[in-house]
Amino acid sequence: MLETMRQEVSRLALDNHIHLHGFVRDRQRVLEQLRSAHVFLFCHKTPESPRNLIEALSAATPIIGYEGAYARDLISAHHGGVLTPIHRTDDLAAAIARLANDRNQLSELMEMAYRDSEPFNDEAVFEHRCMLIRQYMG
Repeated sequence: MLETMRQEVSRLALDNHIHLHGFVRDRQRVLEQLRSAHVFLFCHKTPESPRNLIEALSAATPIIGYEGAYARDLISAHHGGVLTPIHRTDDLAAAIARLANDRNQLSELMEMAYRDSEPFNDEAVFEHRCMLIRQYMG
């Protein structure tokens, strides 16, 4: 629905504020975008564990989106994000508006997001995967 979303952004005259890149293959460019973003907005409605949430946290970019077990678990230690009930677009928009008007809270969320990413360094993730393999594969 990317084209529909682009049309809505144009209809609302937000072209100078919202950029919808679509799929980007260049990983370095993706990381640069994450590092320069104020928030990482997501709206996953199905149970999944998207890696991009971890990448956002690692870039000190707070995750803002729908409540789900995976996202909730990622930010459970330091609260580096804001989660709203699923399908509640007004709540999601209100959360973004609050952050836009409270730069101190946004700054704190950025710090907490980075702290929430600490368990996900290469060594820790590899160790966790090895433990799972040993546990379930004998």
